[in-house]
Amino acid sequence: MKVKGHKGGLSRAKILIDRGEGRGPLELTLTALALGSTQEFDKKVPGPVPRDIKPLMQHGQVIRNADGSPVMLTDANTPAFKEAEQLANRRQSTLMVHRALENDANVSFDAAAEKDFKTAGEYADAIFQELADFGLAIGDFGRLVSETLNVSHLSSKKLDEAREAFLPVEREEDLQI
Repeated sequence: MKVKGHKGGLSRAKILIDRGEGRGPLELTLTALALGSTQEFDKKVPGPVPRDIKPLMQHGQVIRNADGSPVMLTDANTPAFKEAEQLANRRQSTLMVHRALENDANVSFDAAAEKDFKTAGEYADAIFQELADFGLAIGDFGRLVSETLNVSHLSSKKLDEAREAFLPVEREEDLQI
């Protein structure tokens, strides 16, 4: 794609993470996620899919949908399902942060290449462990996720700004009823 007068490329942002204890701030450069990255992460580390447990009953009768199929209870509210969901979210977030840091010349990871792991989930776990071993706090990781979303124009604020640019909010005084 060509746009007259504009050079393509992904946005970048520098962030500082306070290291405390006189160690000085950690300066990192995050690169925006390319279009399609979130789908790639979802495919590499899919979230759990609720399983049907049993049909929903009322007064000894199976409750049915309009098409006649039974309404099923699922395992979506079980502790095991919620734990699997949290693990998938953490792994996807880790892959997202890793991708955003790839172009920072000052950052490197010791983990082998993703292809050397059985699954992308195991690779994400190794990267997450490196972040933990480096000494990042949970808030630091949360900030990396948040800033990656910001530079990728995926934060709720950025999405609201984009939506308003395309669909201006009408004010009451602009409405003629």
